Amino acid sequence: MNPTQLEHLLTTLVKQHLLQSVMIWGAPGIGKSHTVAAVAQATKIDLIDLRISQLAPTDLRGLPVADHEARTSRWYPPEFLPRSGSGILFLDELNMAPPAIQGIAQQLVLDRKVGSYTLPEGWHVWAAGNRSQISSTQNSSSSPLRGQRSLTSCETPPRGPTQRPDHVLWKRCVGIAKSNEARKIQKPSER
Repeated sequence: MNPTQLEHLLTTLVKQHLLQSVMIWGAPGIGKSHTVAAVAQATKIDLIDLRISQLAPTDLRGLPVADHEARTSRWYPPEFLPRSGSGILFLDELNMAPPAIQGIAQQLVLDRKVGSYTLPEGWHVWAAGNRSQISSTQNSSSSPLRGQRSLTSCETPPRGPTQRPDHVLWKRCVGIAKSNEARKIQKPSER
């Protein structure tokens, strides 16, 4: 799948309110994160972009707090997890995160919850990571996430006259397109 196809797929999920989890695999720097941000901006929905490789388990899981009356612990979820509304919760750099973080992220991606926290109904949860043969700074991703049925792989588009719109989109996603080239991008329906 190239960046234009990925953008079209993700836009379709948002516009049709299909809350299907998506795992995006691809090479570093091809525009996975920028494509997700572009979809959120184009569809005018909120985006929470978490680089989960930079989080500790309590950052994503929350903090345990003693409930003295019940003589149990409760987990207070982090303030950045959505409580209402709609949007995209994007868990980026998934396979660069330590295994403990990957396990928590797996719950969000596959079950739309972690502990007692449940993702609100209007929120999409998408994740991205670099393919294992490309990045040496990653941890092995969990089997359930690798087997996720809404799995997509994003590739750098080939150069050539027939791929020009995709190549410009890819360049725009990674921040190297000239503004006049970016205006020439065609929507899939215009081809």
